Amino acid sequence: MTRAPKKELGAMTSPLDRASAALAGLVLFAAPALAQETETPLHLGRIIIGYSADGTPVYAGENSSTLEGDAITGHGGIVTLDEVVRQTPGASTLMNAGQAGVAVAIRGLGGSRVSTTIEGVPQNFRFTAHNTADGFAYVDPLLLSAIDITRGASLTGGGLTGSVNFRMITATDLVRDGEGTGGMVRLRYGDNGEGFAGMAAVGMVRGPLELAFAASSRDLDAYVNGAGDKVDDTAQKGGSLMLRGAYQVSEALKVNFLAISYDTDYASAYRMSFAPGMPPVTLAAYNHEVSNDIYSLGFTYSTGDLINLTGNLYSGTTTHRHVSGFGSALGRVMETETLGLDVKNVSTAALGDWTLTSTNGFEISRDKLGGQQNASGSLTGVNPVRGNTDRAAVFSENTFTNGPFEVMLGFRYSDYDLDTTVGSEYFKISHSSFDPKLSLAYSINDTFQPYVSVYRSTRAPTAQETFLGGGDPSIHGFGYIGNLALEPEVSEGYELGVNITRDGIFRADDALKARINYFDLDVDNFIIAQTTAGGAGMQFVNIDETVRTRGLELELGYESDRFSAILAWAHSKGSYGGGRLQPENTISATLAGHFLDGALTVGTTLVYNSNGPAAIAFETDTNRGSYKTIDIFASYDVAENFSVNAKVSNLTDELYTPWAATDSSGPGRSAYIGGEIRF
Repeated sequence: MTRAPKKELGAMTSPLDRASAALAGLVLFAAPALAQETETPLHLGRIIIGYSADGTPVYAGENSSTLEGDAITGHGGIVTLDEVVRQTPGASTLMNAGQAGVAVAIRGLGGSRVSTTIEGVPQNFRFTAHNTADGFAYVDPLLLSAIDITRGASLTGGGLTGSVNFRMITATDLVRDGEGTGGMVRLRYGDNGEGFAGMAAVGMVRGPLELAFAASSRDLDAYVNGAGDKVDDTAQKGGSLMLRGAYQVSEALKVNFLAISYDTDYASAYRMSFAPGMPPVTLAAYNHEVSNDIYSLGFTYSTGDLINLTGNLYSGTTTHRHVSGFGSALGRVMETETLGLDVKNVSTAALGDWTLTSTNGFEISRDKLGGQQNASGSLTGVNPVRGNTDRAAVFSENTFTNGPFEVMLGFRYSDYDLDTTVGSEYFKISHSSFDPKLSLAYSINDTFQPYVSVYRSTRAPTAQETFLGGGDPSIHGFGYIGNLALEPEVSEGYELGVNITRDGIFRADDALKARINYFDLDVDNFIIAQTTAGGAGMQFVNIDETVRTRGLELELGYESDRFSAILAWAHSKGSYGGGRLQPENTISATLAGHFLDGALTVGTTLVYNSNGPAAIAFETDTNRGSYKTIDIFASYDVAENFSVNAKVSNLTDELYTPWAATDSSGPGRSAYIGGEIRF
């Protein structure tokens, strides 16, 4: 493949070049002012600046959001994780209406370009679907406590364009008084196919011991869209079990464990339109069984400013089966088994007038593929079922603070190997990368903190991309051919933004937290499936074109005793081929009023997406019109430990197809009722 000639030096064309202008802008923007020191996290809705759940510092230049509370539960409605994630600026998902899993995209680039974890355990299950080789993370929304989303390069979390971590409930979430026992039961029912869903959890905190057990169940039928038509292959049924605990061995040492067993059944259909304006044709339809088992054993060890260690040894196995239906993949079993270890330390030290906070650590892991292509037990086919991916990384984030100034210097060094055996032949490829990051921030006063970040990140090819076809070039009568010459994707980008924090704006008890930022990202060696020269088949290749995505993001939360509001807005420019990487404009706005001393909350949520065809999703994604949905909700605290809620989603019964989805339209108007009991 012929590479495009390199651009001459001197032209401000790459993000790193363009960042120099942004750095100059930051210097001009900054002015002498009162220093602001943040000793504890600042919470409001989705925005947190301070320390993450595992004690890792969240720096001014790290664009992170945390979804929790009503953002997870949908104000009483039974929402999908797709709906939750899509209410975050710059974040979206690749969707199949029947799919039980979630595939997060950040700034238009998703799948393996986003590091996805459940409680820190990597979710690397993937499969090949037409022009992508991405997969889904299978996590139970009924047991979620929070979702952490980082946009842009994350040295500790990895990912080409960002990372997402799903956190589950803990004993401290259940024991409200901090000591003793406690529990929670949530029950919900919805019409329009939503059916019944519920969870029950119990927890105990006694001295050094913490224990929590939770179970969930859901039984969802096919829904009806805004035109009143039933959308087939959208039913789901399943549940989860979770056991976790922790023990404070000494003042310095604490150990913890986690075990999750997730199972779900769902139906899906694969459809394709062969010409503009032609209705999509169903090529295959299957009933699937999916299991996702996660186990981890961790520790924290803290003796003071210099030693604050955390570590986790983990394993995860995702198994996906095509159990019934029609198509050549009937009987297919795909399995990804992950085993790994990560350790990091956070230390602080005084260096004259500066304070240094340093986070250093390493990660090692292996993914092992297994399964079969069809009922006959074939090992060759579009999805490789043999192969290993070995990864190792070391990282360092070093933040220097002096009054209003914050400077972060860091890097991530990654190394990976991919290997497989086809017949008697052994194949292996290896690559390594060094990815630096620099962030500067200045607190103008107690309200405004502008920042700029410049970074580089790398994504290794997946085993599914590299070993596409499993060695057989004649699947489905059309070839799928592996590519051992794949090179890692490399991104260079910068981000310029302002963190805003203000209390007492209109009332003594109110608070505002916000962030507005501009990002600019170039990706070279972009990997996509194309027809090979001579039409021999499909193959994943590095394209010559530099893929660029850029845009504005706004995240704002306002809270008072009487009123709350959350606004998420993104305006982006980014495309590949004939489609956009993400909608040009997305808006999510929630307004709520609090009455009867806070016991009653009534509110509404508006979601808007502009039109256009999505790139790097599904061939069936065509140029669709813009759409908006409106939800209304209410909740009432009947007693201290008992609350009820209700919600109507898609109030106007709009007929729409979600962005970057298959041709299945979204649900029409749906009503929900539910309740929560704490004990």
